[in-house]
Amino acid sequence: MSINISDFKHRISIEKREKTKDKSGYLNGFIPSNIMNCWAKLSDFYAKELYSSFGSKLEGGINITVRYCKTLEHLDDVEYKDKLFITLGTTSYTVKHIDFHNRNKEFITFKAVIIK
Repeated sequence: MSINISDFKHRISIEKREKTKDKSGYLNGFIPSNIMNCWAKLSDFYAKELYSSFGSKLEGGINITVRYCKTLEHLDDVEYKDKLFITLGTTSYTVKHIDFHNRNKEFITFKAVIIK
């Protein structure tokens, strides 16, 4: 994968959000837990991904690529399933898929959709 380090221009926050419930067991909100702040490269889905995203409800999705680090290598664990979010400024995205690029330890790409 050929990426220039100068492409990493956007400061993001990778978070895990846990659901909280009240005494009656009803959903009360979310508690964010910051995993890491880092620089990222943003790009739209490529043509093939874009067309397949229509069937999987990923319209409005983007690819967020970050440099690999040891802190992020465990994000594909079951513990993080459907709990990962990325914040860019005032916009939040929910992570739908994580691509570790065959575990080459260079980059990680998050396929994310904006939270409306």
